[in-house]
Amino acid sequence: MYWYVHDINMSLKPDGYMPRLIEKEIEESLRAFGAVSINGPKWCGKTWIGLNISNSAYMMGDTNEYGTSNKDLAETNINIALRGAAPIS
Repeated sequence: MYWYVHDINMSLKPDGYMPRLIEKEIEESLRAFGAVSINGPKWCGKTWIGLNISNSAYMMGDTNEYGTSNKDLAETNINIALRGAAPIS
């Protein structure tokens, strides 16, 4: 699982980035549900797509300010994990 609301506020668009067909569907899902999970094989562009189209990201594999994994925090207290900017405007 990769994407939840959090206060990272970035849009990374690398030089030569080619839009993917799935981006419109991901944007619509973000508007409808507020969060999406992007799953797929390594090196297929999941992270670039997510960071390119969203205003915020919550990386489940990262460590948070409490010294635990974001995944553990989300499972323990989803309200803390979901603080921050909306993922898409």
